[in-house]
Amino acid sequence: MSYFSHWTEADVIARNERLAQKKARPQEPLVKPEACTEEEDLHAQIMSHCRSHGWLYFHGSMAHKSKRTTGEPDFHIYAPGGKYYGIECKTRTGKLSPAQAAVHAMAARLGTKFYVIQSMEEFLEIVKQPEQIKEIIP
Repeated sequence: MSYFSHWTEADVIARNERLAQKKARPQEPLVKPEACTEEEDLHAQIMSHCRSHGWLYFHGSMAHKSKRTTGEPDFHIYAPGGKYYGIECKTRTGKLSPAQAAVHAMAARLGTKFYVIQSMEEFLEIVKQPEQIKEIIP
């Protein structure tokens, strides 16, 4: 027995109209114009920003295979006011691996959001400049 066997002609027409409306919506471009071509450059910009604001961050080296947890985001950033940012950087053509997608989904179920970014502009929009740490504790 088909899932659709109980549908009326009106149900089919309504469904087709919903699908047509969905397709008609303008789609956000998959590649943003400011997206980076080299992930290393974006990492360096983020680390520089964090250091200049006195934020604590953890980042795995891109120079060799990481010993971090599979699927873990590129950055764990701690900013003033108890703010936490899990940041995954991607190039114009980069995509999440299945392991990364799984970790992001699990974090979301636990109430933590990880961000996937392609540019420094996106990073700055996410962090929106929390106030700087006034004093660095040794």
